[in-house]
Amino acid sequence: MVGSYAIEIKDVIDNKTYLLCEEDSNKVLTFTTYEDADGYNYEFEDTLSDWLTSRVVKTSEYFNIV
Repeated sequence: MVGSYAIEIKDVIDNKTYLLCEEDSNKVLTFTTYEDADGYNYEFEDTLSDWLTSRVVKTSEYFNIV
């Protein structure tokens, strides 16, 4: 996996968690730096419904990266 950071989306009603994917793809959208991911997430959060939250996470929290 290229990037070190991703955007986690949490549905607080259904208590489910997702990772943001690239548009029209099942590939996780990743970012090289925390700052890049945080900047993207800052604007992305404004598009979410009230029951959804998002945050920047390290991809290693989800994937076994060596």
